[in-house]
Amino acid sequence: MHLIQVKSQEKLGALVEKIAPMELKQILKSKQFKFKWNTESKYEVYKLYITESEEIVGLMSLQDWPKELRLEIRLIESSKDNVGSHKKYDRIAGSLIAFACGTSFERGYNGFISLVPKTALRSYYINEYGMEEGGKSVYSDTLNSAELMDKYL
Repeated sequence: MHLIQVKSQEKLGALVEKIAPMELKQILKSKQFKFKWNTESKYEVYKLYITESEEIVGLMSLQDWPKELRLEIRLIESSKDNVGSHKKYDRIAGSLIAFACGTSFERGYNGFISLVPKTALRSYYINEYGMEEGGKSVYSDTLNSAELMDKYL
């Protein structure tokens, strides 16, 4: 997996892994993320970080719905330096979403993931990541999830 440094277009290696409780506490103190990530600690919380510097640039929480054969992205966020037109790195959200798709395949859910986006971001997830409308949620199915994994992982 890689991110792209926006100014130089350089590819930087990146990894996603579960975040340790102590790291989550440090993130809350750092003010690099605006969401209240401590409320997500009862779910699976993952960090996306640049391998060379270990800088955490994205966070995502997942809720497992085994009876529905899907994972729900409860919360996803890029660090403050990586939002908007002046962001440092590109491909953060896509990499986290693709990781969720891969985790869904690993658990036997055929790549099915969903999320309930803020109203303003609904069309973004549909247009940028190929998600489909599903009531309040948008979702990614087997084929789309495989395509996201090919693109971002």
